[in-house]
Order: sequence, then structure tokens, then C-alpha cells
Amino acid sequence: MNTSITQTDQRAGPRSIWVFTPSRTEPKDLEEILVQRQELLKDAVERVRESALTGHKHHLLFVGPRGCGKTHLITLIVSRINADAEAAQQLRLAWLNEDETCTSLLEMLLKVHFALEKRYPGEFRATDLTNAYELTPVAALDFMTRRLLHGLGAKTLVIVTENLDALFESMGQEGQKQLRAFIQEHPQLAIVATAQRLVADLADRASPFFGFFQTEHLKPLSVDQATTLLQNIARIQGKTDVTTFLATSRGRSRVRAVHHLSKGNHRIYVVLSQFLTPRSIDTLIGPFLKMVDELTPYYQERVRWLPPLQRRIVELLCNCETTAPVKEIARRLFSTSQTISGQLQELREKGYVVSSQRGRESLYEISEPLMRICVEVKENQNTQPPRLLLEFLRVWYDDVELISLEGAPSNTAIDAHYHLGELYLSEGKWREGFVSIEAGLSLSMQQSPADVRTPLDIVNVLFDAGLSLEGRRTHAGVLYSLYSRHSATAVLGKALVKHLGRLFTDSQPWPASDNLDQWLAAWRHASGDAADFKLPLRLLRTGIEFIKAGGKDHGILLTLTSFERSLLHQALGLESSDPLKR
Repeated sequence: MNTSITQTDQRAGPRSIWVFTPSRTEPKDLEEILVQRQELLKDAVERVRESALTGHKHHLLFVGPRGCGKTHLITLIVSRINADAEAAQQLRLAWLNEDETCTSLLEMLLKVHFALEKRYPGEFRATDLTNAYELTPVAALDFMTRRLLHGLGAKTLVIVTENLDALFESMGQEGQKQLRAFIQEHPQLAIVATAQRLVADLADRASPFFGFFQTEHLKPLSVDQATTLLQNIARIQGKTDVTTFLATSRGRSRVRAVHHLSKGNHRIYVVLSQFLTPRSIDTLIGPFLKMVDELTPYYQERVRWLPPLQRRIVELLCNCETTAPVKEIARRLFSTSQTISGQLQELREKGYVVSSQRGRESLYEISEPLMRICVEVKENQNTQPPRLLLEFLRVWYDDVELISLEGAPSNTAIDAHYHLGELYLSEGKWREGFVSIEAGLSLSMQQSPADVRTPLDIVNVLFDAGLSLEGRRTHAGVLYSLYSRHSATAVLGKALVKHLGRLFTDSQPWPASDNLDQWLAAWRHASGDAADFKLPLRLLRTGIEFIKAGGKDHGILLTLTSFERSLLHQALGLESSDPLKR
């Protein structure tokens, strides 16, 4: 657990939101910030209540990756059941510790008894088990069974356990068979559990618990739901200015930038909420880097749990700019493809990596972009890569765009400069055009916050000018220098990538291959090896290769990581989901 986040929560006062232990947060606060799962929660509580009051027992399993809100959900299930006097009287809750491991049914029943001792000290006492420790394991199991049933009487035992996948793995097939037999022989038990994934112990037809649980897969947050969650947290912490800002289009665009990396993970937004003010959410970069700093120990701990070779694979993938095939991973780690394939399969099952198929070849990448960023920052001791990435995403999702000339001239000075610059460029008056664009940039940077427009129409004009390679290099270089001088290269990069969409959807026939190659070469030359332009250039290069191949070979896109592919999908007007991911 990340203690620094916990300490921050404690300083937040009585209405703190605990990041890694939501069960310590006040239930009324968890109720207020709940999004997306109101109906799921209501249904779960009704089923637990029916288990308590009737002979019909329900066994519930909620599946989702770390940080998706599983503990939040079961904490509210327990809270609502405890508030139901009739149900609470007819059941006894045993909430096992998180990451509980048991190697046998006997050990599990002992831990159930310990949990009952804490919650119902008048009914279940440690001294009741004194004689059990003098017996053989077989006799002790019989003793524990009788002791539990005696203590319960006619009441229902509800076992609440997290990470059921890890618990079942530690119990093994024999322990699972014992537990299943125990439930069948003594039908006064109901289970409410969570798991990170449906492992073979839960999904295999030959397993003792196949088809046993009513399983719900927890979905990630949408942008709207993430915004609501942040607003709810801001509301209970009295940050009305943040609540108001999040309701604006600019506030929502900032949330979309983080959402692109978090993939709708609840925990990311709870962490981010600690740093948000109207000013900080507008820039977003500072709060995001603080969040990365807070989350880095959490991700480091997750990597440390892995066996040595799997840890090396994860660290390698975190530092790869592109997806990597098995053969390349094996080469870099001085191992064999067969060995690496087996380790990657285990990492997929654990949720650390995902793969995409390109022909007969599997390409691998880290499943969580934030894990990659945190590991990269810690290893390189350099915040520059995530800073540049987030700046690009912030600009990418910004709602402000350059207004097209079609429709009437703008009445603002900034728009006038941009429009005039575009007109000059379209007439071949390059010097006058760039002077006007720089005047618009200067005015834009004087705004608070800076109001730099995306120069998509200007990029369109430059492409359509039909210049030689040398001419394109010269003018692309001037344009890059202008935006670099005003720290706005992310805005220019956005325009270049968005321009790909115009080439892909509007150009019939598509531009010739040598034309596209020349365009890419011009921008490579213009930006040199500048770190702030690597991402847009990578997207530009891949998009051009895709267009040159007729827009049909989706395998070309697989050289990009998943969150980069999603940007290119948006630019090209393809499906927003990644159909190649499996």
C-alpha cells in the first residue's frame, strides 16, 4: 500500500477518500461518490438479503482489474446490509482480509472464525478454538465445522472475500473441492467475492466452482462517468470551484486527456482528485505528474510481486516505444522464444500485458499505460516523457479549434491573424503568412489560459501547395520554429495528425506514395530529433504507411501502442475501439 497517499487522505479531514483501502472511507461518502453501479449495487444487496432471509443462497462474484472499484462496491454492499435490521439479524458477516491466502478448507474456516470474532465478539471467541489446535488436521476440520455451525444456529453465514482468484490458487484443487463439498452439505453459506480475472479455477469446466457464481464484470468509467466521479469528490470536499470548472467544455476536455491513459480506472481519478484546483486542472500537467509520483510505488510493488524473468519482461515493455514481438523480447533478454512465450502467457493471465495479432505474429505491450509511465519515470529519473505526452493529449482533446474561413470572418484579433496568415500562404506569400501566424500565436499566448488554435487549415494549405521537397522542408521548418518558440509544438503536432484524416477520407484518389514520403521527410527534417515531436511524428509515419497500403492493412497500426493506436483511429475516422486487441 502507498502510505504517502494514506497520509494525504488523513490530512484531508473527516471526509477523506482512502485510495487503496476504500473500506476505511465513511460509507456515506462512498455512497455520495458512487457512479455507474447504482443498479448493480441495489441488485447485489437484494440478493444478499434474500440469502439471509430465505433458503435461496446467492454467491456473487465481481470481476475487474486492480483499481476498478471492487472494494468500493462490496463495502457499500456490507454497509447497506448492516443498515437493514431484519437482514442483519438473520446473517453473520465474515469479511476476510484483502489478499487472504489459505492452503486448505481448515485454514479458511479458521480465518472465517477470526473475522467473526472481530465483528461479533459476544458470539464467537478465540478461546472457543483452543481445543482445535490439539487435534489432527482431519479432526480439527470436523471440530471447526461443528463450532461454526453451532455459533451460527439458524443464521446465514456471508463470507466476503477479495481477490478470490488468488485465494483459490493458494487452496489448489483439493482445497476447492473441500470448500464446494462444505457448501453443499451445509447450505447456509453465501459468498460475496471479487477477483481480478476469471482464472481457470473459476472458468474451467473441470473446476469445482465452474458456473457456481453469479458473475458481474465491472466496466471501466466512461468520460462522463469519470467527470461525475471527480465532481462528486470535489463536492463532498467543498471544492465548488472545481465542480463548476469540470462542467465546462474545457474542463471535460482535460478529463478526456487523463481518461485516454487511465482507461477509465476508478482509482486513478480518486488519486487525481487530491490535486485538482480550477487552475491546476486547466493545465493538468502538474497534477498529473504528482499523481504519477503517488502511484509509482504502487506500480513498483506490483512489478516486484512478479518472478524475476516476468519482471524483466514488464520492465522491457515499459521502455519500448512500440509493441514488441516474442522474438525481439527473447533477443533483448538473452532467452529463448519458447521460454518468453510461456512467461508472456502468464503475464496476460495476470493482466500485466496484452497482445495483438499481426498475421502469425503476436505483438505485446503493457496493458496499463500508466504503469508504463510510472516505471519509465522511476527508471530514467526523468519526467520529460510523460510531461510531453500529457501536453500532447491535453491539446488533442481540447475543444478549441481553428475556425474555418467558410462561414464568415471571425471578429477576434487572434482569429483574424490566423485567417490572414492562411490566405497569404494559399497565395504563395510565405513571409507575410508566417508573420501573421506568429502575431496570432503571440496574442494567443497572452491569454489566460493560453488560447493557441490548432492550425489544421494552415497545414492543409502547406500540403496542397505542391512544393518540392526542399520547399516543404523550408516552410515546415519555419512553421515548426514558430510553434516551438511559443512552446506550442503539441498544437502543431495535433494538426499534422488530424490532417491525416483529411487525406484518408477526402482525397480520392489518395496522394501518391512519393508525395506522402516527401511530406513525412519534410517534418522529420523540420523538427530534427526534438523529443516534443516524437509522438506526432510516430503517428504521422504510421498513418502514412497505412494510407500507402490502401487503408486496409490494419497490421501496420500494430507498431503503435494501444493508446497511440486509439489516437490514430480517431484521426483517420476508424472505429474508436481497437478491433485487433485480444
